Amino acid sequence: MRHPANAGLYDQWHKITTSLEGEIADVATALPKLELDASGVDVKAYEDALDAVVCAWVGVCALEGRAAPLGNEESAIWIPRPRVTVATAYALGIELVAEQ
Repeated sequence: MRHPANAGLYDQWHKITTSLEGEIADVATALPKLELDASGVDVKAYEDALDAVVCAWVGVCALEGRAAPLGNEESAIWIPRPRVTVATAYALGIELVAEQ
């Protein structure tokens, strides 16, 4: 059985993978399986794999112009911008401009 200290961690990872499903199809099935009684080595391997996927996704967002740097000229982290639907943009009064 998983250690109670990991319960919150497992739940958070589940939330992250669920959120990523909207960006990366089948991401949860591509990650290694993590059993409830996983060893520390297996937990760390899962954490590293999830971290790599998140970093790659943020990199793609930055390359596509869908992320904003937070920091200065020497150092920054990139924060992905949420996708905005036409209905949401309209409701918020955001003018959408077609890409040229």
